Amino acid sequence: MPVSDVVIVGASAVGGITAKESAKLGLSVTMLEEHSIPGKMHKCSGIMSKKGMDSLGVNYYPTVLNEIFGARIFNGEKYFDVRRNSTVAVVIDRQAFDEQCVDEALDYGAELKKNFRVSSFKEGPEYIRASNGVEDVQGKVLIGCDGVTSITAKLNGFPEIPLSETVVAFEGEYDNVDVRKSDEVDVFLDQKAFPGFFGWVIPVSETRARIGFATKNHKDISRLKDEFVEKFVSKKCVSCREFHHLIPLAVREQTQKGRILLAGDAAGQVKSTTGGGVVFGGNCGKIAASSVKQFLQTGELNYEQAWRNKYYSSLKSHRKLHDFYNSVPSSVFSSLFGLFSKAGLPVLLNKFGDMDFIVSKN
Repeated sequence: MPVSDVVIVGASAVGGITAKESAKLGLSVTMLEEHSIPGKMHKCSGIMSKKGMDSLGVNYYPTVLNEIFGARIFNGEKYFDVRRNSTVAVVIDRQAFDEQCVDEALDYGAELKKNFRVSSFKEGPEYIRASNGVEDVQGKVLIGCDGVTSITAKLNGFPEIPLSETVVAFEGEYDNVDVRKSDEVDVFLDQKAFPGFFGWVIPVSETRARIGFATKNHKDISRLKDEFVEKFVSKKCVSCREFHHLIPLAVREQTQKGRILLAGDAAGQVKSTTGGGVVFGGNCGKIAASSVKQFLQTGELNYEQAWRNKYYSSLKSHRKLHDFYNSVPSSVFSSLFGLFSKAGLPVLLNKFGDMDFIVSKN
């Protein structure tokens, strides 16, 4: 049975980026995807910072549906505007982007096995075997890029991400929407309506928008969804798609066990301020590829230390911002919100313009 240098579980954006970077380094790569096509099947809000997307090295431009220049941030009836003169973020066709990431990996020689749902792993002295019960695939190193509910993490005994360290999101994409401004996002900071997170309206075009929210209140998601849809989605709106999705807000305590690594949502490499994981996950996937190359040359595999040295401080800063927002009582936050607006916070944010790599060591 042939042995690949790298076996990657999960062929979405992070899996594709990790596979491409591995193949570019001359490694033999096999991606395992449980579905008949790669990708998240549009289960994502699909808004990414332009600077972050540029850092991934993926030709994402054909997948861009809209460009975002600013945001209107609400707290109840109060709001302030944040806007720049250049593109801050892009709204993408997430499924097309995932497929682009995988296609670029295939162009560099990676292999993709579809309809391969991993059911077991076996680690030997020279390889790790992944099996779907019918077929086995062997690799010298295995990387789990298979999401927050990672089967790679579960079956290999990685510490869990507690449910209390996640939010559940609902989003729908709707047509016939009265979009306020097609190049601005609306953000709703309302701790009563969206406990532990926030709501959003992301314009795809002048008449189409992605409308959603996330919350730590998992048990009441159905009630919150009904209230949300009634408030933000009019009867004339036509639903194009709806989904629920679990988002990790904490980094997994361990992301490397021997020759098994985790990247992306599986590792909890997600901004806890926004729930975005593609930029950090993709860049950590690049580090995983470099770490595997080094391992095959020197016998030392230091992925855990390498990615944490570069990105953990940024993720920690996002978590501090998230915790601050959620620690302030709603009534107090409302007062602070008005104070921030008068004190010039919108002007500061206009000049800052980037929320990916806070205090990064780039």
